[in-house]
Amino acid sequence: MFNIKGQQMTIGTLVAIILAVLVLVFVVYGFSVGWSNLFSQLTNLGGGKVNVQTIVQSCQVACATQSTFDYCKDRSVIYNADQEPTLANCKNLESGQSKSGQNIGPTGLSRCSVITCETKDIGNCDEGTGRVEKCRVRPNPESCDGNQGILGCDWVQQQGANVGECILDKNVPCSQFNNNPTQCTNSGCAWSPA
Repeated sequence: MFNIKGQQMTIGTLVAIILAVLVLVFVVYGFSVGWSNLFSQLTNLGGGKVNVQTIVQSCQVACATQSTFDYCKDRSVIYNADQEPTLANCKNLESGQSKSGQNIGPTGLSRCSVITCETKDIGNCDEGTGRVEKCRVRPNPESCDGNQGILGCDWVQQQGANVGECILDKNVPCSQFNNNPTQCTNSGCAWSPA
């Protein structure tokens, strides 16, 4: 019988040779196309900097495990490789809008009915030109101030019962509606997120 022990190659040796060839090909390719080009091509294979689908998947897991914190926390989302990241939480991704109201389109994330995110808008309510116009368009006392009227407007009666003017109430500063965008815009002030 022949002794074939010396002719056999171990699996470990074979794997080492294959890995050495792959590393050699990688190094040669890197030097031939340039290392920065190589890394950008490798990044693009994985979807580039765009991370929407990764975040959508983590939102699905957070919904399934009913993790309110993970579902409602703000994340830095990149929708397009050419754009800067924007802030959004999973509830924003459900509606297809970022925290700043930027329309990003459908993300494929379905509504999570078991989690409700408490929203607190932070921003500034500044005196805007719209506030004066909002007062002016009111035709009568009921639509100017009172329960049916608009915040921050006053009716100034002139000659008859319903003859007058809806003017801006200077005692109502827009800044009192900071962090409340609905009341801010309803009073004719300009809302800007912080």
